[in-house]
Amino acid sequence: MAGEHRIKVIVPIAMDAAGVANRAAQLPSEHVAPGFKPEFVAVEWGAALGDSYHDMMLMDFTVFQAGIGAEEEGYSAVVIDTVSDSGLRALRSRLSIPVLGPGESAFHMAMTLGKKFTVLTMWDEWFPLYEKTLTEYGYWPRVASLRSIKTRPDLAELLEGKEEV
Repeated sequence: MAGEHRIKVIVPIAMDAAGVANRAAQLPSEHVAPGFKPEFVAVEWGAALGDSYHDMMLMDFTVFQAGIGAEEEGYSAVVIDTVSDSGLRALRSRLSIPVLGPGESAFHMAMTLGKKFTVLTMWDEWFPLYEKTLTEYGYWPRVASLRSIKTRPDLAELLEGKEEV
């Protein structure tokens, strides 16, 4: 289709082609506007669970590494496939195409719906990911709480579309 906009969607966890295909399949086609083509790409190496400051640094770096060439590769935008928005600010500082993160988008939406919002995540070990992002965005005055369901994530199941497990 002429004029199609390719969107590079960066998965922040290294995985094989089958894993990337499973992740891409989780995006219903009816949620993709005509003229846009999301292309999922996983980082080549990096963090395991994002549960430490070491993993946070790796996520920022490997997402940046995966996205820095997006403009030269012909993409119209980059979407980071993690609510932590890992690498977002670094990529925005280097690319002239839009770089979007679901954390920033979700937090903005939440702030339009109420005076305060809560971040609900799988386990407490991910709190630093959101604390970093909420601090960078200056959203703490609007945050009611950070909470978790205290469940260690199984990223293979989560990224393969088995969220109910």
